[in-house]
Amino acid sequence: MSTPTTTPTPTTTTPLPNHPTSASPPAQQQQSQLSLSLSGQYPPLSRLPPSHPKYATIDEGYARILFETGVLRKKQQQERGNGADGVGERKSVQGKKKVRQGSLAKQQQQQRPESVFYNNVQVFNRDSSTLAIRQFIELLKSEGCKFGNQPPSETSTDPAASSASSGTTSAKQSSTCGLKILEALSASGLRSIRYWHEIPNVSQIIANDLSSDATKDIARNVAHNQCENGVLVSHADANDLMYENRTTSLSEGRNAAPKAGRAKSLQEPGYDVIDLDPYGTAAPFIDAAVQSIRVGGLLCVTCTDLAVLAGNNPGTCYAKYGAVPTRGKYCHEMALRMVLQTMQVSAQRYKRYIVPLYSIHVDFYVRLFVRVLESPSVVKVQYKKMGYLAQCSHCPAFTIQSMGRSSSKGSNQPAVINMPQHCVQCGGSQKIGGPLWLDPIQDQTFIQKMLDHLQRNSDKFATHKRMEGFMTVAAAELADAPLFYNVPALSKAFKVATPSKFVFRSALINAGYNISKTHTDANAVKTNAPQQVIFDIMRAFADKNRSKKKPLQEGTLPYELTKRRGDTKNIDFTIHEASRQLDTVPVYFPNPEKFWGPKARAPAGLKRAREENGEVKEPETKKARVEAAGAEDNE
Repeated sequence: MSTPTTTPTPTTTTPLPNHPTSASPPAQQQQSQLSLSLSGQYPPLSRLPPSHPKYATIDEGYARILFETGVLRKKQQQERGNGADGVGERKSVQGKKKVRQGSLAKQQQQQRPESVFYNNVQVFNRDSSTLAIRQFIELLKSEGCKFGNQPPSETSTDPAASSASSGTTSAKQSSTCGLKILEALSASGLRSIRYWHEIPNVSQIIANDLSSDATKDIARNVAHNQCENGVLVSHADANDLMYENRTTSLSEGRNAAPKAGRAKSLQEPGYDVIDLDPYGTAAPFIDAAVQSIRVGGLLCVTCTDLAVLAGNNPGTCYAKYGAVPTRGKYCHEMALRMVLQTMQVSAQRYKRYIVPLYSIHVDFYVRLFVRVLESPSVVKVQYKKMGYLAQCSHCPAFTIQSMGRSSSKGSNQPAVINMPQHCVQCGGSQKIGGPLWLDPIQDQTFIQKMLDHLQRNSDKFATHKRMEGFMTVAAAELADAPLFYNVPALSKAFKVATPSKFVFRSALINAGYNISKTHTDANAVKTNAPQQVIFDIMRAFADKNRSKKKPLQEGTLPYELTKRRGDTKNIDFTIHEASRQLDTVPVYFPNPEKFWGPKARAPAGLKRAREENGEVKEPETKKARVEAAGAEDNE
């Protein structure tokens, strides 16, 4: 991969007690061991380290994370003589009643991880990320990138030597051409440890966090999981760390995209994979990430501020992502497309563009795996992949407007506006939303190969059933159908009973259009059918199933929708066999646990220290908590 001639400051890391990490690795560490054997075989689960006598543990994948319990922490505080209360029964006030917490509450307190931010609902996220990066390595290999004891230009072509090297273990492998991964917001280090133990051909992982407490937790977990040689702990601002390792240069003036390839030294700037999994929005980190990712690298992004992306606060969404959402049943797919356009807008400033590989909405967040490439000529036509959305304020009808088009002579031109001022289906006013990414958000070939690997190694992923469902549907989603229609929402607008999914799908198939499911909504259909066809199908269904004893009142939404009819005579509701073939794999699972969702933000720095010393106590009533939060914001 092409890099600037000057090498920026290396990774800024803070040496931690009993953990030999420094900004400039010693000579013997410059050629790191590869994470796994070149064959990519998973290690045995017996590789997990033993339990620690002083800490409770969390096991996930091939990692074992240590954390202090509340009981242990208070005991340590007592030993230090800081005046902490002893452990035992304590009183809490709920309203006017005094409740004495018994043994069950003490057991729950003892098992709660307080020194580590950990959300077990996110196991699906980490499983999917591990699998996506493994497949990304296979993609690099198919493009000619080589992994071995020597850089690509020096790798031996002897088949016997290659066969011999493929069976060696990580303890015997040293290479400068493995992946360099940055986990910019590491928290506990769990994700980095799993990557090191579960992903082959990785030379170095930087586990970074801004919190000094978090870096101590990371260092302890890295040492306990015996991966100090490959996982480096960094205590720095994530943006500063990425900007110091930029691989972009506005003065280079390249006319064509260089080939995606591997760097020959870990000291070269940039990263092959950057994982952004913040608490909330990833928007503040995207600009730095697209500059520090190497050409052809993989960017993994999580955004958990789904309420903002789904339209609860359009102003906040515009401030963060430069896009305005509209309220509709497709809001979660629109969230994915708005984040993609944000990433593209940031990348194109540096002659780069994105290629989405796998984009999903899960529970309370969106997760995107995007490849970043470089080509000034390609960047100049990316605006054709962007567009706006007009959503009717009365019915579910929406219209999509692309920003660009190709003329008959092959030139690229701004698009002609096709968005009516009033809804064609009901006459209602239109609301504008966007800009958003209109091109495909899934790479079907990439996802299918992920799925093949998962089916061969299902015992290695705790959430393999859910992963299989998501990938099966995502791989089959129509590429030329941005957003979708929710069938119950259409039925509500027409004031008619909801048709079965097989009936509605069959009507579209019988009319000659393609359909697919969507991973974001169990009751939705993606189709390339025009808006008029979809609403005519609902009109025909309503004519057959609506009660004739209660005529529609003039001026109501069902009346306006019914009178604006097209061709409803030739609509065929005969069940088509293809409509049943979409439900072969379970996709929509119940909530993974009770009270699932994003956990509270982990305390850090001075606030955590004050809590540990007993200087800060949790307010006992809701009013007190609100007042305390306001006072904290004023500080």
